[in-house]
This record gives sequence, C-alpha cells and structure tokens, in this order.
Amino acid sequence: MSRLLEKKQYQSRQRALVEDIVSGKLARRSTMSAVPIRSNWSQDDQRCLSIVSFVPNAVAKAIRTKVIEPLNALSPDHYFYPDTSLHLTIKNIRTLSSPPNFDESDIATACDVVRGVVGSHRPIRFELAELAPFSTSVSLIGYCSEDLHDLVRDLDRALRKAGLADDKRYASDSVYFGNITVCRYSRPLSESTAAAIRALEINPPIDLVVCNLSIAIFDSVCSPGSQHIAASIKLAK
Repeated sequence: MSRLLEKKQYQSRQRALVEDIVSGKLARRSTMSAVPIRSNWSQDDQRCLSIVSFVPNAVAKAIRTKVIEPLNALSPDHYFYPDTSLHLTIKNIRTLSSPPNFDESDIATACDVVRGVVGSHRPIRFELAELAPFSTSVSLIGYCSEDLHDLVRDLDRALRKAGLADDKRYASDSVYFGNITVCRYSRPLSESTAAAIRALEINPPIDLVVCNLSIAIFDSVCSPGSQHIAASIKLAK
C-alpha cells in the first residue's frame, strides 16, 4: 500500500472519530477526560504535565485571523486563547490537579523519556482544516498521517516502562488527531452556536509542521504566566 493511500485511510479514521466525539456518540459509552466549564478562566491554580508543540508565530497569526476572530465575533462571551498559549497536544502525562499530581522527579523522568523516543521519529505535518465544538471547548483539528499514532504509541510505552503512565482517559487508543484548543466555554454552548461553529470554513487549511516537542507545565488554558517549559526537544530530521 502506498504511503499516500495509508495517509488518506488514517485521516478517514481521524475524521470519523472527531465526528463521533462532537455528536456525543462516544460520550454516551465512554468516560473520556474533559476540562469542566468555568465562568472565570483567569484564576486557576491547577497544573498539568504534557508533551506539546507550541505553534510558531506565523501559524498563530493565521489561527488568530481565520479561526479565533470569527469565533469571537460569533460568541464573544467565552475564553479565547492568546497566540502565545496556542499549542498542539501530542500526549498528556498528568492531567490538571491542584496541587499538581506530579513532582520534579516526574518532570525529569518525562524529559528523559521524550529524549529517548524522538530520535527515531521525523517531523509530522498537520492540516488544520476543521473546527470541532466539543463538550467544554472548541478545538482546531489537525489531520495527519499515521506518524502521529506511531509517536504517541512509542511515548506511551516508554512512559509506562518508566513508571509514569498517562492518567488521561481517551476516546480511542488506536486513532489520534491533532488538537489545538482555541476556546473554552464560560457557559454551555447552544445547539445553534455549535452548528455555526461547525459551518465556519478554514479555506485553505492551515499547514503546521511539528518539528519540536516541549515537556510543559501549565494551567487549564495554558496562560502565559502559568507556562513552564521543562525541556524542548527536536524530532529527528
């Protein structure tokens, strides 16, 4: 099978999974993790530990223009991420908690694990092509090849072996997609607003190549003041 065909088939599975989450189909039979809705996102003492890729300035500007500004015009009373908070999540390690449910030793272990894994993985290209109004947030979805699955699988195995198994519950343990949270709700979203969000077009799609992974600590909205980057590691060329 050609690599192009494999990519198309994997993206088809990614799209089907996103649709199942947005429609609520998966929520009725699973207990996947989600950050609860809050009326005020500016004060948060919770922290998580994650493997992410922060969005380059040019891509952040495109997201601001094509995604966040139209969303803000549509429903301005929610929390919208500033450019410096935008990131694509590769893998959670420890979910939000106050006090944090990880320590300096866990952070050091996570850094060592990522350094040991990324050398065998090349950069991953994402097509940021769709907005998904999830239960408590809006995400910009990135579709890609199965390279993401391979990277997440290897990170997961290595973290487990190191005694730092991911504590998040997922919609699928075999299909992964790129996820950039751009908005968190201050109140539940109406059906009409959710439909309007889904109808927003990103044309042409925004291209993002993930070349660098950060082991990062931050709050529920990755606010600039909460961010601490423990390590930044390049994927193999």
